[in-house]
Formats: sequence, structure tokens, C-alpha cells
Amino acid sequence: MLVKDRQEYLTSEEVAQKLRIEHETVTRWLRTCTLPGYKFGKQWRVRPDDLEKFVRERRNVGSPPDAGPDTEEFRIMRLPSYREE
Repeated sequence: MLVKDRQEYLTSEEVAQKLRIEHETVTRWLRTCTLPGYKFGKQWRVRPDDLEKFVRERRNVGSPPDAGPDTEEFRIMRLPSYREE
């Protein structure tokens, strides 16, 4: 048997609907291997487990904040005043 797992594969349209995003975005992710998928002819298919992992890896809750005003990278420095005499 070619397919060892018994999962139903999702179409790229179904993935777009589930994530509430444009179909073109899903297609771009598939073409660039950002989202794992399989291409059969002109049709893309995505395993539900792969989609779940993809979404889970992009979760931003609890991740470290980007450099912002409170980080060393963006520390505001006060320069000595300059007076023309």
C-alpha cells in the first residue's frame, strides 16, 4: 500500500478556509516548503498533522519579545547638551 497513514488529506482550499486566509497565501507556503505538502498533478494536499504542527510552531504566546524600547538594543541615551558660545 502506498499510503501508510489513514489520514484524510486536506486540499489547499480547505487549509485556507480553516486558517481564514487567502488561498494564494497557502499556495505560496506550499511552493516555498514553508508548509509541508504534496502535489498531485496541479492539486496540493496537506496532512492534518502537518497543518497542526505548522500552526503550533507559529504560536507567539510566551515567546520572547522583539527588541523594543525596553531592551538594551533600543536603550535611549541622553547626550550632553551642546551650547554654542
